Amino acid sequence: MDKFNKNNINQLIGGALRLGVFLSLIFMVAGGIGYLSSRSEEPAAFSAFRVSRLSFPAVFQGLLSFQSTAIINFGIMLLIATPVMRVVLALLSFVLAKDSLYTVITILVLLIILFSIISGHSS
Repeated sequence: MDKFNKNNINQLIGGALRLGVFLSLIFMVAGGIGYLSSRSEEPAAFSAFRVSRLSFPAVFQGLLSFQSTAIINFGIMLLIATPVMRVVLALLSFVLAKDSLYTVITILVLLIILFSIISGHSS
């Protein structure tokens, strides 16, 4: 860990968190503006609320066709991925520091997060 010291890693992690939240905000605001502008004539139906499961291919295909709901969903996906990136960067720092105990603990945390994301169920 000669090249990277603890302060550099912490700055990298902090920068990644700020960037993730900022990019997520940009996508959600842009998608929200597009959504409201394309549906300004529709009456609001507050009694009906639909929940649907997101899929990565559908969101990315919607992004390519500039669908506002897909842009919002991508922003939410970025927001969810931001703390996961923090765990990945922490894992990298522990591997570079050759700290085997925290490396194993961080791998377990990452596996729990990934299992939770993959096995999520919609009700």
